[in-house]
Amino acid sequence: MFFIFDVSVLSFLNRFVTGGSRGIGYGVCQSLAKEGYNIVIGDIRDEKETELAVQELSKMDCEVLYIQTDVSNLKARKKLLREIDEHFGCLQANSNEKVDLLLCI
Repeated sequence: MFFIFDVSVLSFLNRFVTGGSRGIGYGVCQSLAKEGYNIVIGDIRDEKETELAVQELSKMDCEVLYIQTDVSNLKARKKLLREIDEHFGCLQANSNEKVDLLLCI
């Protein structure tokens, strides 16, 4: 399962994709990178398992941030938001209700 969340920072658009290191989620990341978006991959897999995906996406002239996380866990979601905030400076939710859920929990 994967979700796409808007993480808009200043004039840059960044996308957060859960499960973005393989399968459909990785395909979504590739499409977003081709469109010029920076990518934040949140995945339960460890860094070694996602390394190839991050390397390949980075070749597409976009910034890629990988964060190992379990989005079903409240503490992990809070840590995820802190890490994204530290890396990009701010978070701004769009009207997607999944973003509102993620940001409000």
